[in-house]
Parts: sequence; structure tokens; C-alpha cells
Amino acid sequence: MKKERTKKRIGVLVAVTCALTMVFATSAAVFAVPSPTQELPTDAVVTDGDGNTISVIVETLTEAQWAKTIKDPAVIDMILQVEENKITLKDAAEEMFQSLKVKDTAGDTIDLSKYDFLTTIMNFRFSDAKYQPDTNTFLVSWTQKELVGLSDANKPMIVHYDKEAAAWQLIAPSSVDYTTGKISGEFKDLSPVAVIYVSNPETTPSTDNNTPTTPEKTSSNATTYIVIAVIAILAVVFFIFMKKRKKGEEK
Repeated sequence: MKKERTKKRIGVLVAVTCALTMVFATSAAVFAVPSPTQELPTDAVVTDGDGNTISVIVETLTEAQWAKTIKDPAVIDMILQVEENKITLKDAAEEMFQSLKVKDTAGDTIDLSKYDFLTTIMNFRFSDAKYQPDTNTFLVSWTQKELVGLSDANKPMIVHYDKEAAAWQLIAPSSVDYTTGKISGEFKDLSPVAVIYVSNPETTPSTDNNTPTTPEKTSSNATTYIVIAVIAILAVVFFIFMKKRKKGEEK
């Protein structure tokens, strides 16, 4: 009879352990790095100096297709890694800018350590291959529906590869509409583009004049908590089991 009670108690403890493990695992998922969307906008346009709009094609390319527009194989390799979700923005930024603190086109220093890719890296090109902008920069606008429901706390930015300079640049959006998802920015040319954002606004990245107001939460931290919690609970279960077993042997 006592052995049956012991087995029942152990069964309850094991069930509790499994439940707690699921809770912690769910918490870890909340802080996991999100995957960039592969969905492409279909309404991208360029607005010229006279207010006329020119349609823009947005697409993803194969390695061979990227090679026709980008000379550096390392840049192409990184783009493909982003498309396949094999690299985080933090790691990509080290290759793009050789630093996590980067000046954007507005002159502000942005800490990219808390940013993630909202979109994959997309290729933008004019629908009319013969079209040439009549200004040094031009406004590009498109709808990125993943922006809907976000806010300024997510600090969306545009990453753009300047083919002429063979360098990445961080573009501060000219406007962002979080109701429709429409975003716009000033470009020098059309080429690889991605939208990035702070996926967890509670860990807003610092600039020259600001510092994070809350501790950083990461998936690695959450995983550590899960392991510690599970080990502790299993240790309790084992201790109780051994204690009951010892008492049974003494009797």
C-alpha cells in the first residue's frame, strides 16, 4: 500500500516537472530570435523630383543572379545566409559594418546588438530597366505588412547595399505607418534592401545619449533557466524517491 502511495506521489511530481518544463520552454520561445519574413511587397514605387511615381520590382535572387549585380562573393554569401535564416542580424552587422554601433543616414548612432531582421534581404529594381533618376537621391516607398501593429518602440530601420560604393548603409526611414505597414526612405540606388527592427522593445538599444532601461532578455538566458529549473526539480523527485525507498527497506 505504501509502495503504491510512493509511486503515485512520484508520478505527480514527474507530471509537475513536465508541466513546469513546458512553461519554461514557452517562455524561452517568447525570447527566441524571430525568423525574417520571406513575403515580398508588391507595391514598391519610386517618387521622382516632380512627384511622378515609377514602379519597382521586389524579388529574391539565386546566388548566380546576385552575382550579376554584386561583385563581392562574401556579400552574396551573407545575403544567402540571411535568406536561409542561418545568421542573426548581430552577426551580419559585424560583416556589414565591422561594428554594432553604426551611424544612420540621419547622423544618429544606432546600436544594432538588439536588432533583428524583420524581412529577408530583397532585391529592388526599376520595372523599366532604362529609367534613370534625375536626382542624387530618391524616395522609395512600399508596404511591409509585418510593420502593422508595431510602434516607434520597435525602431524600424532600413539596411541597404550601395552597389556604387560597395558598402552597406543604414537608412533612417522617412516615414513609417504602423496601421498600413507603409515605409519609405531616401535611396541613392536600388539594390539589396532589408527592414530591421527591435523585436523586444523592452531591451531598446542605446544611442549616444540613451542607455537601456531594462535588463536584456535573450533566448540563451531563458534556456539556462530551463536547464536549472528542470535539474532542480528532478533532484527533488530523486531525493524524495530515495528517502521513501530507504524507509521502506528499514521496515
